[in-house]
Amino acid sequence: MDITQAQARRASSRAVGVAGLATVVLTFAGAFLSIAGGSPEPDPGSPDSAVTDSLTSRNATVFAFGSYLVVLGMVGLLWFAAGLSGALRRAAPYQDWMPSVVLAAGAAVAGTMLVGNFEIAASTTDSAAAVAFFRSGSLEMVNSVLAMGSLALAAGVAIVRGRIGPAWLGWWAIVAGVGLIAGRAVWTISLWWFPYILLWLWIIVVGVRMLTGRRV
Repeated sequence: MDITQAQARRASSRAVGVAGLATVVLTFAGAFLSIAGGSPEPDPGSPDSAVTDSLTSRNATVFAFGSYLVVLGMVGLLWFAAGLSGALRRAAPYQDWMPSVVLAAGAAVAGTMLVGNFEIAASTTDSAAAVAFFRSGSLEMVNSVLAMGSLALAAGVAIVRGRIGPAWLGWWAIVAGVGLIAGRAVWTISLWWFPYILLWLWIIVVGVRMLTGRRV
């Protein structure tokens, strides 16, 4: 590899790191703003009245801006997944289809979350329709957890099997991925939140490593 190629790869790695960190910041800032100033978001099994009270208590302008940040975060996640997939594929010592799963899973997460039924629920004046959109949005959210689990699991397997990065980083992703996929079966009691946060922390670590020029 000549110097120009090495520089290009380092620049690409830094861009992937920026995308990963931006994804975390935008997604969580948007989620915070979406619920700021209103009553706590109700559980999926809450009565319709609790859902309506939660939606009507939110500041419409702040919620809309928060939703916009989440959308940008999902675009960032798509860029991160594409870049991570490319980095894993380049570093793999043999042809491996796991990087393709990382890209496909990232696209599935972004596509699911960009539907925006939460935002529709908050903007509609019909309470019955708002409740229906809210519950649909909750289901979209937990279904995206399966895709996130697939992303984590595929990335972890690629890292461990291909010795692309530290083994602990690969096993971290595998644990998060398995936890997310298993947690989807009991999503109503929110057990999937632990592996969900574990995955976001993993994205931060990977983002920092790639931003500083290290291998995944």
